[in-house]
Amino acid sequence: MANSPRHRFWHSGILVHGSYVFACLSAFIFATSSTAAEYESRIWSDKSGKHEIKAKFIDLVDGQVRLERPNGDVSRIPLEKLSVADQDYVKNGAKSAQPHEPAAPAPQGLQVGDRVEAQHFGKWKLGVVTEIDYKWDDVEVRIDGDDDMDWTKDLDELRYPGTTQQPFLVKPASPASSLKTVRPDYDDMARLIADGTPADKIQADPHSDAGSAWKPRAVRLSGKSDFFEKPADFVVTASAEPLALILHGNHHGEALPRVEIVDLSSRKVVASGPAPPGTSKLVLSPSGTTIATAQSDLHGDDSSGQVDIWKLADKKISHLVSFVPYVMNTWPNLDPEWFAWLDDKRLFTVNSEGQLLLWNASDAKANYELMLDRGVKPLLTAGRRHLVVPTSAGVQFYDADSGDLLAVVGSGNFRNATLAFSPSGRQLAIASNEFIDVFDITTGETTRSFPCRGLGFRDELTWVDEDYLFSAGGLLINVPLRIIAWKFDIRNQLVKSFAGTHWMLLDNHAKKTQALVPFELPPPEALEAVKDLSDEDLLVVKPGDSISIDVQIPEDNLLAQDVQQSLEEALADANMKLVDDSPLKLVARTKTGETQKIRYRGFHDHFGKGELIDVVNRIYEMELLLNGAVIWKRESVHSAPYHLQLQEGESTRTAIDRVMKPSGANFKGRLPSFVVRPEYMEPLGKSNLSLGF
Repeated sequence: MANSPRHRFWHSGILVHGSYVFACLSAFIFATSSTAAEYESRIWSDKSGKHEIKAKFIDLVDGQVRLERPNGDVSRIPLEKLSVADQDYVKNGAKSAQPHEPAAPAPQGLQVGDRVEAQHFGKWKLGVVTEIDYKWDDVEVRIDGDDDMDWTKDLDELRYPGTTQQPFLVKPASPASSLKTVRPDYDDMARLIADGTPADKIQADPHSDAGSAWKPRAVRLSGKSDFFEKPADFVVTASAEPLALILHGNHHGEALPRVEIVDLSSRKVVASGPAPPGTSKLVLSPSGTTIATAQSDLHGDDSSGQVDIWKLADKKISHLVSFVPYVMNTWPNLDPEWFAWLDDKRLFTVNSEGQLLLWNASDAKANYELMLDRGVKPLLTAGRRHLVVPTSAGVQFYDADSGDLLAVVGSGNFRNATLAFSPSGRQLAIASNEFIDVFDITTGETTRSFPCRGLGFRDELTWVDEDYLFSAGGLLINVPLRIIAWKFDIRNQLVKSFAGTHWMLLDNHAKKTQALVPFELPPPEALEAVKDLSDEDLLVVKPGDSISIDVQIPEDNLLAQDVQQSLEEALADANMKLVDDSPLKLVARTKTGETQKIRYRGFHDHFGKGELIDVVNRIYEMELLLNGAVIWKRESVHSAPYHLQLQEGESTRTAIDRVMKPSGANFKGRLPSFVVRPEYMEPLGKSNLSLGF
């Protein structure tokens, strides 16, 4: 490990490490009203009086006190856990009745070159600190008399010589602690509930701009800064002088994430520099003048959940303000999972709990709150008039400005779906559980519904035109024909669409080279492959067809009856006609899978032996057969449970048997109403896209 390249410092408001991109202010500003308040540094203690820290008071939100330590780290402590004096200090607006401690230099903490005693093979040995890894809190110590090797020690394996005092680390100030930060203001936030009687259709909201005549061209980027760097996100401006902003993440490496700005007209990198730690998402405002980034690539106590707002002008980025949208929450519900600009001044954020907030980005004032389903990722229409939310009972359309519910299109369970609007704004594609549904939102009617094998969970979708969809996994889907017209092998690459052009960020990991490449969709080969095909000629199953059920579970008649009922309900939902015998059959069966050896321990028996139990996986299989040939298949595996809740009188074995017992519910789920011929279920052609230099 090497110390010198690991740490970057902020100086005179600008991060200095190569050329800069992010210009920042050098002090925290915490807004508690219209003006920022600054509090003195003081000693804080808990109720027991055993633990003390030196810190400044920031704010109190939902019973959580935020304190800033001398190194810039921010701690959140429940108010009731503080000493009585500290609770009074907070309740009285942070105006202490006693003189506060005179200003003192910030504690330095353990430093390279310090003498320490280290636990070494069961004995305390004198040594010297040779290196400190602040990311993992590891300390390299060279033991006296052992000049051949440095030993990695945890802090609890060290003490200052002749004492029992354990050293502590003061991490270098991070870029995040140097940004102008304001406290979110929830005072005027409206807490909305979806009410009223929504319509079942809505007017289309396409993009109003006609686009520019600029012809996109490929550009080579500056290359990777270290082994762990990888593309995290990118945007392309639609201005007369188009730019690309590429965010390079660095979750495992020691270098900071970085952003580079590429002039797409001259195809030159015009600026490159670090971004705050954990930055992994980037969105651009409609005019292309304001950027929002989210620090959501860290975990646990390292995660800040912070959103940073930047100004883009003259091919440079300068910092405007930062705030933590969900400061009222605690990890793991802190990070924004999705965010998008409504206009150049207002920004949506959603966390993993489905808490959607609309913000004034300049001063972090919350306009309104909507509670969505957990894990839901909404979408804004191209014209930004409507906020579109997938739910378990259709897709909701809200007035994005007011938060009023306007319409609900469809009635299926689309909670975990990915959404995409066609260029006209009329067609809404919904991808969920390897099915694609397409609605005409102006009529509320379904225009296409079909299974799409190979579609990844929550693969981002974009429309190429009114006939073709493209997935982030590389599938080019012909919607009228219900087939995959082409497949691109684009493993570990980023694909996005801006102003009607699809872009791919290619990464050659071995050569540490990268390029941003526009590509043509659909390719001529795909158009040639589909030109003579007809959707009616391709179909072998469609609504109204006669079908029979064959439940192959002879060992359990009660289970077979339960499964039969589940399948009859699913076929009715698919508008199929059930008959006693038909060339088209739906077959259901159970199979045994592999045996797993699982060791179960009690919740408070972390280091005990527990019970080692064999658990046999169960496989639930459904097939559509036409004249004995498989034309569609679904398989699910019920694996051993990792957590068990024992009922009264149960052993671990009987609890596992209860949880693993098959039921008709294992065969519930959606069945296809339209199925194409087996030879058209696979892509008609494939292409490999890779970076050759």
